[in-house]
Amino acid sequence: MVALLVLSVYHSVANSARRTRERELVALPLAQTLERLRQDVRCAWVPDPGLEDVFALNPADADATEPASLTLYTSIPAQGEKDLKWAEPLRVRYTLTKAANPGTGSALLRQATAICGTSAVRALPARTLLQEIETLDLAVSDGQKWTNAWDYATRQRLPQTARVRITLRTEQGAREFRDEIPIGAGQVISNQSAAPR
Repeated sequence: MVALLVLSVYHSVANSARRTRERELVALPLAQTLERLRQDVRCAWVPDPGLEDVFALNPADADATEPASLTLYTSIPAQGEKDLKWAEPLRVRYTLTKAANPGTGSALLRQATAICGTSAVRALPARTLLQEIETLDLAVSDGQKWTNAWDYATRQRLPQTARVRITLRTEQGAREFRDEIPIGAGQVISNQSAAPR
């Protein structure tokens, strides 16, 4: 009976430790990555229509020499601020790196460059947001259909919505996470005036 109790306590502690480790290694970085991506995409804007890569979603090319990437301009309010006049305008590039070894997953990198102010002098180094990515599917919609490629220069508008689907490698196997993000500056505003009452 004592042995059974000891075994039960050991099993409970081991499960608790496994769940804590998974939360630290998977859940927290994933939540932080999705929140960062949500903020960047939700606040996408067009600083100058003549700029290159105003909003560019590029899938990995067929021979995998160019990784999948998303480049956009965004304005992120300072922490705790609600007013966008205190936001920092950035050019952000997300890149999915190839797996370093066949048994490992890819990594998602984010590089941000301030486009004005004192920090606009240099680009910040790319930061690894998430590792052990088995698949990352980014798609955007114009309100009609989804696509995994978008170029503002060709379309002359931002997409209305972005969709992200991430499959991570975990100790329990692959786990998939999805999110859809509305892009405020991509929403179509009707030119029709309201009908008189």
